[in-house]
Amino acid sequence: MQRAELRNESQPVHIVDIWRSFELNSSLHSKKFKILLLDLLKQDEVISDETLTYFTTDKSLLHEQILTSQRHHRQFYKCKQLLNEKHPEYRFDSIHRIVPTDKAQVIGFEELRSLLLSPDSNHEIFNPEYKNFVFLNGKIDLAKTGL
Repeated sequence: MQRAELRNESQPVHIVDIWRSFELNSSLHSKKFKILLLDLLKQDEVISDETLTYFTTDKSLLHEQILTSQRHHRQFYKCKQLLNEKHPEYRFDSIHRIVPTDKAQVIGFEELRSLLLSPDSNHEIFNPEYKNFVFLNGKIDLAKTGL
């Protein structure tokens, strides 16, 4: 990350420039690269703009509007701030998994299973316009699942 920032005169860098600085033989779309970068973000080692396109290690840029190389004004955030802003009904647990708060909509495994196996596709969850995220409530009766 710092190598990419140095090449960009200590300015926030685009995700493509970060990938180039790793000198990897893998694709920009590789899961390993994305996991590494997002893990650094979750551990507050780097900060990002809200689109997860530009990253920097310079914490002094938090909440400042800056002009990037593409002449766009960007604001930078910590990962937890992004999650709270975009999805306040979720939070990180102690090992950085996204988990629902008491405000989040949850569904039981049996209810989800019956929805997915139902020939009726009129439920709102099947509508392409449906934007609500739903977590499983964590209660599964394995005897009923046949597993």
